[in-house]
Amino acid sequence: MMTWRQWQQRFDLAARGMAVFAAFSVPLPTAWLTVAMGLLLIFWLLGGGYSNKWRRMRENPLTRWPLLLLLAFALGLLYSSAGMDEALDKSGKYLKLLYIPLLISLLDSRLWQTRAANAFLLAMLLTLVVSWGMYAGLIPHATEVFPNTVFRGRIAQNFFMAFTVYLLFDRFMQDSGRWRWLWGLLSGLALINVLLLVGGRTGQLVLLLLILLAAVQYLNWRGLLAGGLVIVLISLFSYQFSENFSSRVDLTLQQLDAFNDGVRNRWKVGPRLEMYSNSLELIGRHPLVGTGSGSFAIEYNKLARQKGLALMSANPHNEYMNIVVQLGLVGLLLFLLLLYNHWRLSAQVDPRFRGPSQALVVAMAVGCLFNSFLMDRGEGSFYVVLTAVYLAGLSHARLRERGG
Repeated sequence: MMTWRQWQQRFDLAARGMAVFAAFSVPLPTAWLTVAMGLLLIFWLLGGGYSNKWRRMRENPLTRWPLLLLLAFALGLLYSSAGMDEALDKSGKYLKLLYIPLLISLLDSRLWQTRAANAFLLAMLLTLVVSWGMYAGLIPHATEVFPNTVFRGRIAQNFFMAFTVYLLFDRFMQDSGRWRWLWGLLSGLALINVLLLVGGRTGQLVLLLLILLAAVQYLNWRGLLAGGLVIVLISLFSYQFSENFSSRVDLTLQQLDAFNDGVRNRWKVGPRLEMYSNSLELIGRHPLVGTGSGSFAIEYNKLARQKGLALMSANPHNEYMNIVVQLGLVGLLLFLLLLYNHWRLSAQVDPRFRGPSQALVVAMAVGCLFNSFLMDRGEGSFYVVLTAVYLAGLSHARLRERGG
């Protein structure tokens, strides 16, 4: 008969297994990740060893920043213009920030980090194969509205796939063995998937900027010229041969022209540009600490009614504006410090995770310009889970230095 201590060891191992499963579940249907994180929390509590878990969280210099941002949302509840129920519901979407210290406390070795990183990549390769299978007519489309999308919508899939192009290229550059050319082939297939098969402007823009990042990482600053040239060539080729790419570019240019000309017809300007303009107006009214957690929908819809606008919104499709409306410049500063310290600390991690960690910051920072990615369940979970996976090694190094 097993002792309680032996049971705790098994629960602790199960919690680590759930951390790997959570990374695998990120690009899969939302229910998978919900189950993974629910079981992870249960096993984390049953596994004991809280002092060691706390030490790993405490020794990681990144963990303070998501917790400070989450604290700001908690304080924002005290003065929110939204009712408490709505404020809790909306700001509760940011509770996923707790995944970062929670996962860091479990990924206590490079072995577990590698397993989690590989699990995410495996899920994305599965997505890639199924997406190409849909394009070839071998697999039925999940939706005719957005063809070749698999488990997520086109925005999320293209965003994840753009990041996967970088991951596969990074492996191509670092692997000198027999698998190298397979990584290169898969990277090319993923790149075509983003540009030609699945529509999604955010993912396409993120892809181009990650190409530039990879060029700088591997060629130093000389890579700016080479990366810029590659981006121009890919963009011209995609515009010429991809209706997905060219239609999204044309639509963006038309909307910008209409906005610059002062057109206020929603269908010509585009709802996002209208929301950006109105969000900036809200920010100007309460710039320092905003109108409280979960207040965006209340404040925006109040402004829309005052202006006689038909479009109401609970999401400005820009995370920076979303946070500033709620928490003011204080909240924005905390979010920017999270991204900045993520980038800064990426230089200190194991070389195999250094590039992907920096690419994750770039992808998230760019994606948040056009979407509220930290608030969104899929993209927000993508960021916090992979942040923990890539930066958990900082705890290992600190504890070794202290002899712990």
